[in-house]
Amino acid sequence: MQEDRRHSDHQRALPGQHPAAAAALVHYANIEQGYHITYWSIGNEPDIELLDGKKIDPVYYNKEWRAIALAMEAVDRPLN
Repeated sequence: MQEDRRHSDHQRALPGQHPAAAAALVHYANIEQGYHITYWSIGNEPDIELLDGKKIDPVYYNKEWRAIALAMEAVDRPLN
């Protein structure tokens, strides 16, 4: 019996993650492997510093988050 993974919480980290990489992960997990994951977490601990020591700006975070979310949804809807 295959485990129901639709409600698994898989995370994509920010910053520096590319929408294409996130879309490829969704494609692999949901299309190729058939896991049908619908809940994804984009960005882990967005209040931490960037590698250069700067804090993540909310405008930057929202722009990056939206680009990743749209790329992921383009592969397999509905995602949450």
